[in-house]
Amino acid sequence: MGYAVRKQEFDLHGPVKVWNLIAELPGSGPGIFTIGAHYDTRVAMSTPRVHGPPLPELQGTPGANDNGSGVAVMLELARRLRGTHPRQTIRFVAFTNEEPPWFRTEFMGSLVYARWCKANGERLTGAMVFDTVGYYTQDEDSQTYPFPNVAGLPKTGNYVAFISTWGPQELIRKADAAFGEKDKLPSLAVAIPAVVPLIAWSDDWAFTQEGITAFCVTDTAHARYHCYHRVCDTAEKLDYNKMAIVAEGLVPVVNALVAAP
Repeated sequence: MGYAVRKQEFDLHGPVKVWNLIAELPGSGPGIFTIGAHYDTRVAMSTPRVHGPPLPELQGTPGANDNGSGVAVMLELARRLRGTHPRQTIRFVAFTNEEPPWFRTEFMGSLVYARWCKANGERLTGAMVFDTVGYYTQDEDSQTYPFPNVAGLPKTGNYVAFISTWGPQELIRKADAAFGEKDKLPSLAVAIPAVVPLIAWSDDWAFTQEGITAFCVTDTAHARYHCYHRVCDTAEKLDYNKMAIVAEGLVPVVNALVAAP
């Protein structure tokens, strides 16, 4: 696409090195807005929702939706935005080590990145991360929620969600209002306290630890997708037309967010 891509390499254990991949679209003014997605997949575990050490006797997941779909949408967004001249610099980052056993540890790629930015004195104005954005269904009662009092929320998993903790709720409302493809794919903004299980359960968590507003764009993962963290998370499960709609609809979202002072 013409971007210069650099590695942010760091040591994991001993001789093992891992890295985030970073590309930039320079802005005309100060500030850096990060758009990211993790490229690692979940290794074997006892159940799909367990976030513990890997179990060698079990199989891992190929990760088509989690998170091949997120990386694909990020790349498509980078393609659609190239040649534009945003007010803030847009930094596209493919993160390593989002999945366990590195989840919410000092080796989580997004946390390493956020801390590196702050150590370098960079002004990060916010972050939008993608995690599982490829599965949509019209089946009734296909959508569940990891929190009580869901009255009024959709029961069909046919929408894309903007999810955050309480802090960035104005950010997700702005993103939801700017989403440009609501006639083709509904969107929903949900801000929930971080104490609720499975909220800030992706790379957005890392940014919040450093005081940076962040939110996740998602199909809600296991709240809808039965192959989450399973060996059946394969390419034919994804709705590529809906993924393209997500990417197209996010162009005005990015334009709205990076134009903010």
